[in-house]
Amino acid sequence: MSEYLEQMTGARLQKFKESDAYKSWKAPKLSQIFILVGKNNENASELTRHCWASHIALSEIDHLEKISAPFAYYALPVMSRSSLYQVIPTILLQLLRLKLKDLGPSGRQEDLYSKIRAYEAIAATEDMEEKKILSLHQVVASVINYFEAEETVYVIVDRVDRCEEDQQLSLMQALTQLMENGRCTAKVLVVANKSGWTIDKKAGLTKAKD
Repeated sequence: MSEYLEQMTGARLQKFKESDAYKSWKAPKLSQIFILVGKNNENASELTRHCWASHIALSEIDHLEKISAPFAYYALPVMSRSSLYQVIPTILLQLLRLKLKDLGPSGRQEDLYSKIRAYEAIAATEDMEEKKILSLHQVVASVINYFEAEETVYVIVDRVDRCEEDQQLSLMQALTQLMENGRCTAKVLVVANKSGWTIDKKAGLTKAKD
């Protein structure tokens, strides 16, 4: 059986988690985006819409739940498309729920609400896409700053290739904003199926913490 057809479970999954790439992503005090692009065997591509690399994302979610680590995730549906404006707000809502005790009246809360209102106003229009994305990035930066410097937060996005094709790059840019603008250590894991992935892996998505 081709390696592209084997499920990433059991010994194969363990071997992957022992790889230098995975260990680098898990290294403490290092904010990083880990992009996994899986390719199914061409002879089987018509038989399944699932990506073998998705098992890595599911395994990571299961592990984070077991150790009660703070994380947010979004699994895009394989039979339809999702919008950037579905994925990012859902992730941000999950992150805010982790900080409910810190959402009381404060200057930080006022800043967040102000950015959300600005985003909603721009989102109501149809001809301001660039400003809409920029405003969303500002909300992302405001939310991630609820996490303190000593904290590590994980964000997992499975099947980013199922995002609208013209929004895939913007989605990755938003996730990069999340990683770069927080005081905390942000670990972002992204899984894509090569057949639907419209952009190449980008370099320079790693930020060391002081």
